[in-house]
Amino acid sequence: ATQGNMGPAAFWLLLFLLKNPEALAAVRGELEPILSRAEQPISQMTTLPQKVLDSTPVLDSVLSESLRLTAAPFITREVVADLALPMADGREFTLRRGDRLLLFPFLSPQKDPAIYTDPEVFKYNRFLNPDGSEKRDFYKDGKRLKNYSLPWGAGHNQCLGRAYAVSSIKQFVFLVLA
Repeated sequence: ATQGNMGPAAFWLLLFLLKNPEALAAVRGELEPILSRAEQPISQMTTLPQKVLDSTPVLDSVLSESLRLTAAPFITREVVADLALPMADGREFTLRRGDRLLLFPFLSPQKDPAIYTDPEVFKYNRFLNPDGSEKRDFYKDGKRLKNYSLPWGAGHNQCLGRAYAVSSIKQFVFLVLA
């Protein structure tokens, strides 16, 4: 997470903010009260307390949307039993035990128009409910999705550095915008 993804993720997040004045204003509006309550000037801060970083739903939504549009991880899995995999066009692929598979979530849920309205468009508040809380309910074909965006992978193979990366990206963006 730290060496391969944090730099590009922070770059894309800042670029989306700079290209979207409404998003930038919303994030700054969220950060201003935090700055006004700070015990020391932002120029003297080296890190922000985790409780501050955990109280920024707008910035979280911007980060999630930025990652949804730009993260291109791949997830590998090993086939545990021989399997015939049918395709939508009628073809069939034989997968053998021990074969390695790659899943590219960049092409799957993250840009699926059945999940996201205008999936190619940056919408800073896509991951916010109307009340400002984090939106976690996404549906496809009437079914609630467990994994609606996979920039960090999923399940027991989810990126171990995710929390550190998110915290570091948010710290960086906070300091740049302050």
